[in-house]
Amino acid sequence: MPEVETEISPEVGQDLFSLCGDRTLSKFRRIIPYRGSLKIEVDQFHFIRNRATDLMIAEVELPAVGHPFKPPDWFGEEITGVEEFSNFSLATNGLPA
Repeated sequence: MPEVETEISPEVGQDLFSLCGDRTLSKFRRIIPYRGSLKIEVDQFHFIRNRATDLMIAEVELPAVGHPFKPPDWFGEEITGVEEFSNFSLATNGLPA
């Protein structure tokens, strides 16, 4: 399922959020500048499907395929392309085993 990001009013957001039932995520995003023009987006999840969690996911968007990247030492397991960690899957299915 593709994600679409667009700006909406708080009222529309609340209306849409009410349709989700327990299929929700609560997270805080930090953006960390990294080695010049790169940035690391770190999502710290607080709740997934109304259950407390300490999941953190870091994402780096590289300027081109094959662009060299050495992750910082604090990065964990590589989950690129692992569908179970997409926002949609986390909200729908909860944390993967």
